[in-house]
Amino acid sequence: MNDQAQFFVGWGTLSLINAGLAQSKNRSGLLWWIASVAKRHRLARTHRLLWATWRAFVGTIEQTKAKPEP
Repeated sequence: MNDQAQFFVGWGTLSLINAGLAQSKNRSGLLWWIASVAKRHRLARTHRLLWATWRAFVGTIEQTKAKPEP
């Protein structure tokens, strides 16, 4: 399966799950989906920030270990 097909399958699955959640709570499916996408985007940005910080921290530790002591 190519990347574009996987992309659409992922978003389609997200849409179906959100529609079910919205219906179970008597909410608008469209608004529920928009809120979910906004939340997912915010989490993705936070994840990238945490990942970059972690990699910088681990890189610093690895550089410290690699230096020979005089």
